[in-house]
Amino acid sequence: MGIFRRNKEAKKFPSITPQITDAVNESAPKVENASEYVYVPPIDTREAKCPNCQGTLKKVPGSMTKCPLCGEFMFVRTEPHTRTRVVVTEAGAEHIDDETAKLNGTWEDRQKEKKKIAKAKAELTKKFGGVEPSKEDLEWSLAIKDSMEYAKKHWWSSYALNQNKKAEMLRKRGKTKLALELFLQVAYLEHNGVQESEADAASRKMMAEIGFKEFDPDNANLPPYSINDAKALIKELDFNLDTVESIFLVEMKKVKIGKLPISPEESWKYIKTLL
Repeated sequence: MGIFRRNKEAKKFPSITPQITDAVNESAPKVENASEYVYVPPIDTREAKCPNCQGTLKKVPGSMTKCPLCGEFMFVRTEPHTRTRVVVTEAGAEHIDDETAKLNGTWEDRQKEKKKIAKAKAELTKKFGGVEPSKEDLEWSLAIKDSMEYAKKHWWSSYALNQNKKAEMLRKRGKTKLALELFLQVAYLEHNGVQESEADAASRKMMAEIGFKEFDPDNANLPPYSINDAKALIKELDFNLDTVESIFLVEMKKVKIGKLPISPEESWKYIKTLL
């Protein structure tokens, strides 16, 4: 769910042994020294077969998708020890992601992320009266928590990206109008030049003294990256620009993340030229 940053130096894990039960080509070349992350071109061993129910598929999965036969998710990964491209179950994908993180130096970050997910899952299970949350509910809960964390730390670029992620989730759930509102919000934030600030107030004060701005239109990422998504939803909803303007002005005035240099009215003059 999160973004794992590669450390400058990979940590050594001399006793990594793969325990993957999903289909892996045993004849594929192995990495002799498991403590070193050596690049070996991957070998495609994917099959048109569901790793969950073993049912035959019409085509080989190219990315994460749901099996039309059993309804379980299938994942595509490159096993880091054998360098084979495989289709695996969710458990298999988790194991491969763990092994990859151990080899490329991001294992500590991945452990923190797994703990955060486990905590969120436990909280939702308690909230739902002992019923485990769906994958979609868990993802949404984590995205909400990330929004709060980024806002608290004044990481506005990360906040905008996370809002974009939430908009994608809403679109997939068929909540088209809500998704449009969030995509427009991201465009508004981008137009205002959201920057990645410091987590503590003292550091933010020091940065301000040397001229750093948390919102800097002169360094804005234009055109905003959410514009194409907004345009697609406007077409899908069959909204005219007057309707979109009304939504934009109402929703952007609800944005309370600091004193933004460009007002919703001024921003709309620019945004509408892109729609």
